[in-house]
Amino acid sequence: MIEPSDAERAEPQEGEMHKRTLKALKASIKHWEENLATDDPFSARFSSHHCPLCKIFLIFTTLYSAECRGCPIKITTGKDLCQETPWDDAMNGINKWRDGGPKPVAEIQAEIDFLKSLLPEGKE
Repeated sequence: MIEPSDAERAEPQEGEMHKRTLKALKASIKHWEENLATDDPFSARFSSHHCPLCKIFLIFTTLYSAECRGCPIKITTGKDLCQETPWDDAMNGINKWRDGGPKPVAEIQAEIDFLKSLLPEGKE
């Protein structure tokens, strides 16, 4: 993982976002759109290993804990590890889908909508 600079971790001015962060956010949206488009539950990915934002901002502070320093999700929610976001329901829905349940269309769409809500105005 390439460490972001202090400037990239610093919170941008209101309505602004660092280019690298914006690129990762758009890639995260695309990733979840791909999860929505697939008909194979085992092709749907939700871990930090597959998240462009996590690849930049996830920092393991100890063996068992991590922080999301500078992540636009954490800046919005105040929580690390996508807590209290649609990610939890999407992840749980994908796991149930893998066990034979229905495809979690609403849950994945909620994650997409949430991520899109983080885009700066005019950057859709």
